[in-house]
Amino acid sequence: MWTVIGTIAIVAATLGVGLVIERRWGPRRLADAAKPQLHEPGTAPATAIATTPGELELLRRTQQCPKCRAAMEVAADQRVTYDGSELLVLRLACPRCSTVRSVYVSET
Repeated sequence: MWTVIGTIAIVAATLGVGLVIERRWGPRRLADAAKPQLHEPGTAPATAIATTPGELELLRRTQQCPKCRAAMEVAADQRVTYDGSELLVLRLACPRCSTVRSVYVSET
């Protein structure tokens, strides 16, 4: 009798562990992780960063140059329309190495 109960408990525990592994690291998650990301967040209109006005100011102040890691300064702002949504484009310039980049922001 105890052998049957022990076998059922082992099978149930194995199934439970298998379900947890499948949900956490299953094929869908592995497939999503394998997809290359074409653009970093905010570097293209399709990957615009959704921000509130308070977060926007923080975003402006905390941008670092990808080359020399110096704090970047906002050179200009521009509004553009992409896929029916209005986006704010922050033009940033590095005072140390003169690198220029754009960050696309969707204001919420």
